[in-house]
Parts: sequence; C-alpha cells; structure tokens
Amino acid sequence: MLKDLRKEIDAIDEQLISLLEQRMKVVKKVGALKKKDNIKFFIRSAREADMIKNLLKKSGKNLPKSLVVDIWRKLITAANMHEQPLHIASQHPEQEILLREYYNSEVPITHFKKAKDIISALENDEALIGIFALPPHHKEEWWKILPENLCVFTQIPFVAKSEIKLVAIAAKEPEKSKNDITLVYDKNGVTEVDGFHLKNSRRILGHYAKPAKL
Repeated sequence: MLKDLRKEIDAIDEQLISLLEQRMKVVKKVGALKKKDNIKFFIRSAREADMIKNLLKKSGKNLPKSLVVDIWRKLITAANMHEQPLHIASQHPEQEILLREYYNSEVPITHFKKAKDIISALENDEALIGIFALPPHHKEEWWKILPENLCVFTQIPFVAKSEIKLVAIAAKEPEKSKNDITLVYDKNGVTEVDGFHLKNSRRILGHYAKPAKL
C-alpha cells in the first residue's frame, strides 16, 4: 500500500515538472514579446500580486496558503530572471532574509551604505531594483532624494506577517492591482494611503498591492 502511494506521488511530481517546463516555455514567449515592444522593465508586480491572491482563494484546506505564496513567489522570480537579468541594490543587509523569501537565493544582491548610492546604481543600470525600508526601520530619509523617474512598485514581504516593511523601487510606470496602497510623503513624513491614486497634494512615491492575509 505504502509503495503504491509513493508511486502515485512520484507520478504527480513528474506531472508537476512537465507543467512547470511548459510554464517556462510560455514565459520565454512573453519575454520575447516584451523585448519586441521595447519594454524596459519586465516585472508586472500588480499582476503577480493579483495572481497569487487569486490562487490563495482557490487553494483548499489540504494546501497551506503559506506554501502557495512561497512556491509562486519562487516561480515568478524564476520567470522574471528568464525574461530579464535581475540585480538588487539594498541598504539593509540585515534584512536580506526577507528579500530571499520574496525572490530567491539566485538573485544577486549588492548592499550599499548610502541611499544615494542605490539610486546611482539604478540610474547607471548597475541594478534593476532598489530596496529601502519604511519608517521606523529606515536608515535614511531616502524618499527625500528619490528622483521622479524612480517609483515604489512593491512591498516586501508579500504577506502581512512582518513588522519590518521593505519597498522595492525601479524605473517603471505606475501599475494598478485589484487592491492597492499609494505611498506618499510631505513634511510630516511617509504615509500609506488606501487605494490607487495618481494625484495627491503630497508627493506620490509609488504604489503597491496590499499584502496578502493568510
């Protein structure tokens, strides 16, 4: 009986590998179309967030929701790396574990002491994504020197489980998900505003999907 069940598991694993191979083939086609359309930044964080949240709704009681998030974040990162080289610039080496959970162990991460050096790395194409922390865990008021062409596009971690909130920035267009937060700042500091807003009396730093609740 046990031997038969193990054979069944092995057969399912083979099906999963085959499906993942098919998925990556489609990803390559998507990447080719993006290059043809001259898209500079391939990651679509709003679509990724909506995709995972939709899968969480579909997952049954036998499948831990945290596992769904972990698997699909790794799948998405692998797809991102197929489409476009990823290189992350971060100011928080002590929080690298959060980045590895969100992305994977293969994405290169370079740590900088100064916020301006991360911004310089992005502007000089030495990195694709910059990582900063939101108050009160930030090291500098990076939002005060963030250029207009760079914007926040996702929050890390993806699920609402950590007191520390990191945000990713890049040169990309604003992207709306089904349930967003707009990050703004003024003389009083940084604030999360519910919803997707392109106009505000305060400086808009970017947008990101609300974290998933497990």
